[in-house]
Amino acid sequence: MIRPSLVIPRIKAQCPIFANRVAGAAAMRKALLQDDFPVPHAFVVPLSDTGEGEVSLSDLAQELPARFGVVVVVDNTSDEPGMAAAEKLMNVRDELHAALIGWAPSEAHAPCIYVGMPDDPDTSRARCWAQFDFTSTAYAATAA
Repeated sequence: MIRPSLVIPRIKAQCPIFANRVAGAAAMRKALLQDDFPVPHAFVVPLSDTGEGEVSLSDLAQELPARFGVVVVVDNTSDEPGMAAAEKLMNVRDELHAALIGWAPSEAHAPCIYVGMPDDPDTSRARCWAQFDFTSTAYAATAA
């Protein structure tokens, strides 16, 4: 699993659009209960942690792909159909791509790749929420 404590500082440093408004899953749960927090905002959430295959019989070497999402919230008060929010989401996506694609979260991880946006954005009169998913693979090996 990729620790949000590795991803959050990277987004804060590389994505000025958020003005340091980047947090973890617990803060996102709290934000879901209110509609007046500052935006744009990003929340880093772990999504999946799986193990894949053995490389050799003498050593157990395993690939550990880890997926994480960056849930973003932008303002949608300027137009109810959401055209301005869609433009804001594309700007956010561009900054996230520049910050995360090709970046290795630690020495144990391969560079991140973009997986996609799994669902359509969720739009209300005030906010537009979207999730962008990334993955990075770590490699673990132990002697048999």
